[in-house]
Amino acid sequence: MATALLSDGGLQMTMPYLKKLCREMDLYSTPSLNDKLYLHYKGFKKIEALDEYTGLKVLYLEGNGFDAIEGLTMCTELKCLYLQENLIEEITGLETLTSLDSLNLNNNRLRGLPDAPLAPADGASELASPLPLSLSSLTLQHNRIASVASLAILSTLPKLSVLDLSNNAIADGPDALFAFLASLPALRVLYLRGNPCVEQVESYRKSLVARLPHLSFLDDRPVFPAERRAAEAWLAGGAAGEQAARAEMRAEEQAAALRQHEGFEALIREARREAGLPEEEDELLQRLRKEGTEEERRYDEEHKAQHEDKDGNSNDDADEASAGTTAAAAAAAVPAVKSAKAAIAPVRSTGGQRVLIEEVDDDEEADAAAGAAAPNDDDLIPAHAESGLPELEPASPEEVVAASAAFIAAKPARAHGGLLDFGTSAAAPAAAVASKPAGGKKMIEIVDDSDNEQLD
Repeated sequence: MATALLSDGGLQMTMPYLKKLCREMDLYSTPSLNDKLYLHYKGFKKIEALDEYTGLKVLYLEGNGFDAIEGLTMCTELKCLYLQENLIEEITGLETLTSLDSLNLNNNRLRGLPDAPLAPADGASELASPLPLSLSSLTLQHNRIASVASLAILSTLPKLSVLDLSNNAIADGPDALFAFLASLPALRVLYLRGNPCVEQVESYRKSLVARLPHLSFLDDRPVFPAERRAAEAWLAGGAAGEQAARAEMRAEEQAAALRQHEGFEALIREARREAGLPEEEDELLQRLRKEGTEEERRYDEEHKAQHEDKDGNSNDDADEASAGTTAAAAAAAVPAVKSAKAAIAPVRSTGGQRVLIEEVDDDEEADAAAGAAAPNDDDLIPAHAESGLPELEPASPEEVVAASAAFIAAKPARAHGGLLDFGTSAAAPAAAVASKPAGGKKMIEIVDDSDNEQLD
């Protein structure tokens, strides 16, 4: 008979039953050839009959009824041992597992760990550690551990880098907790949430990050260099020190971004030189960058002023209250914006092609009131390109005709024609530059109409 039921209803772990399980799971019938064994959630009460499984690397024993760790003496090559969700109250029987790397004892009844072995007397052999010195990962969440004093043996494990103590009953004060964690030289990942001691530590996460310089993951997220730098500044100089460190980091990030941007511009300039293009565009790029930076700064200041009152309170409620009024004003302004269009007149250029010349009232207040319902022609320009456009000024008819001819000769690939700058050109008279209307700037839009059969 492969299985044997115990008097309390549990299942006995026997060699015939283990071989039967191996056949069902397509494992080897020869015990020593198996490097993993799945014995979880079987109802076993005792770990036994594993002496011939000498080649095991991974052993799954969770979800049974074990109250002790035993029967693993011959599994010397074991690297991962899963014993969670059992009834274990004490750690024993691991002395021969000198290659064990990961041990999972979650959801058991542990109140602490065994004491560290005493130093051997002169001439005496060194005692084996109750926990393998090769251990690098130990998970003990949801046990009954009440003090870090019962975990002192962990300081003797030189490779322990992952420690999970979450959801226990550890209630030590900050000093004892910091001293214990500092005694773990290889600790990189720590889970401590769910213990009373966490509530006793001021600024818990900052305190641990600042005091454990090698910690790379704490509880629910990684520890990045910026967080560590801010935490260390907070520990040294309080909130003011942290704010200064964050300001310094922001300045460094901006400087790095500027260096990257300048490097990219240098590549563009080099490519233009190799292509034989004029150098004047370098000055244009510099001007656009300066104007863009200033515009961004002004926008940030205006946005902050709009959304905060003098006490620093948000004005979002007031914005929402005025939303209906703005929509009504936009609807009422549609006829006024449409009537601002001037008559369209044909003009013939020296090339014999026809263009449409439309005078557009570039009234920004009317644009804002009308909104998306009736966009002005200048609103067809992409928002990201507006900051690079020059100021547009009134022009004489002679200038319009000359510019039309130049426009058709160049025939740029524009979806909505081209906007000509008369006020800033060398040919514009000084009177035209100085005669900007007070009610809004004037633009002349030149639209190639050579493909139409007749003018409207």
